[in-house]
Amino acid sequence: ALFRHVADAQSLARLHAMPVPHFGHAEPPQSTSVSWPFFSPSVHEVAIMAHRLFTQSAVGLSAPVRPQRGQILVTERTSRIWPLPLGSLRQTQEGTIMLGSSEEDVGFDTGQQPEIMQNIARRAVLSFPWIAELQIVRAWAALRVMPPDGLPIYDESEAYPGAFTAQQVDYHKLLAYFHQNPGAFALDTAGTVLDTFSNNFDIIERVTAGYAMNTVQFRGVRLQTGIRFEATSENLFGYNVGGTDPSNPTISPLHRNSSYLDPLPSVQVRFALGQDSAIRASYGRGIARPNFGDLPPSFGVNGVPLNTTGQEISYGNPDLKPTHANNYDLLYERYLKPLGVFQAGFFYKQISDPIYESITTLITPQTAQQNSLLSPYVGDYLIHPINGTNAHLYGFEIAYQQHLTFLPGLLSGFGLSANYGYTKSDTAGVPLRTDKPALQRQAPNTFNFSPTYDKGRLSARLGLSYNGPYIWSYAYQNIQEDPSSQTGFSPVAVPFGKTGPAGDTYLYQHTQVDAQASFRMYRGLQFIFAGLNLTNEVFGFYNGSPIYPIQREYYKPSYEFGLRYTFTGEEK
Repeated sequence: ALFRHVADAQSLARLHAMPVPHFGHAEPPQSTSVSWPFFSPSVHEVAIMAHRLFTQSAVGLSAPVRPQRGQILVTERTSRIWPLPLGSLRQTQEGTIMLGSSEEDVGFDTGQQPEIMQNIARRAVLSFPWIAELQIVRAWAALRVMPPDGLPIYDESEAYPGAFTAQQVDYHKLLAYFHQNPGAFALDTAGTVLDTFSNNFDIIERVTAGYAMNTVQFRGVRLQTGIRFEATSENLFGYNVGGTDPSNPTISPLHRNSSYLDPLPSVQVRFALGQDSAIRASYGRGIARPNFGDLPPSFGVNGVPLNTTGQEISYGNPDLKPTHANNYDLLYERYLKPLGVFQAGFFYKQISDPIYESITTLITPQTAQQNSLLSPYVGDYLIHPINGTNAHLYGFEIAYQQHLTFLPGLLSGFGLSANYGYTKSDTAGVPLRTDKPALQRQAPNTFNFSPTYDKGRLSARLGLSYNGPYIWSYAYQNIQEDPSSQTGFSPVAVPFGKTGPAGDTYLYQHTQVDAQASFRMYRGLQFIFAGLNLTNEVFGFYNGSPIYPIQREYYKPSYEFGLRYTFTGEEK
């Protein structure tokens, strides 16, 4: 049901005619089906059904609909570039890029038009010239169910206030239509089995813990030591859905039991430097267990016939190891008069077995040797969470907080709280790349600055917080698995490198200004005010560098006013 044409996007953009089969209504392509529970009618049937269902209702509401055709081109797999969709370009999990944004009023015609596809390819190449190097592997046309003006339908009945309409199909009418037209539907047995059993699992995790600690004081030195033992046992149950015939999948239960014991020691030494200052040195070992959803040994195939390369095999990883970290900290602190504190310190974290989510790798004979379930799928793609090897994180932080009551008059109500942190990190073992990227979601620079005022009836605060750009998810890959290579890998040309559109996905830097204040009016009655995001800061993501944005959002400032009454009986 899929059209395959060996052509690149640039040549397709120059074509004026291209032999494309017309899909009739009797055998619609798989991609033009709308997924109903267990059944898949053709788009033609769905559009007619929706047109019949969205009619004038008994409460005076009308929601007419019309069919609209859209056409799509799909490229071969390439490096991850866009983890989030653009307007007319989006990349699937396995790496293919879907091109298309046509809107055609052609009735119920689901045929493909070479001229439309030519324009889709031309626009894509103009926006991203490197797409011209990719092969087109699939193309199709499908119908959308749309209102006449293309806008959502939300309306309230004038005759029956409180009755609304929205763009959805009445379940009872749909069910009645199904019973009246059973021939328009086909039972998707394999899909039902796959979706049901591969997502049915049971996990029992038990953690038993005990600890001991002791504190010893030697004049100006205080030593605190302790150890915590955590015994973890996990019982996992899931299903393997597979077999050689996708129309008749086999189901077999999978069990996995595991247990491990973690001693987690800690030690802290405090050296007093006079009455108001001290140095603290500490070491502690920590643990972070895998997410429950990553552990079930569930197994799923996307339904492409066996021995057809390109299948996606999803497989849970019950062998995931917990992440451990050795944490080292050195901190200087000084207590200020009047009320305040100054702190500065260094930290270092040594991390083992970090977990990377949704990693896509090629199934090689070596991979199949490690897991016999994958033997029939050599050459396909495996999507699963894995453990990395190690990671390191280090940096320093400085903080200052004080009430400035030593200032004269009204100025004595001021105070200040500020801090800054610098973090540097690297991680090894990220699949299909030779560098050591920074850890995910670790901003290298962060700071907060907050002046305060507390005097008499007035209390106010202004907060400015900054987070530098950081990696949200890994996308850059500069090598690929290659069984023919002596090393098992071969290099991959990545357009513009790590700072190009195929680089990692970053979260934009974010500088936010907030404010809040309260004024005591009488006894427990207060007037309160709060303002959030006063500078309307951008939120979004980009790939590689900010010149390749994939999402930019602005939420505008929000303000809050109100009265608060506290039943304390206190008079101030």
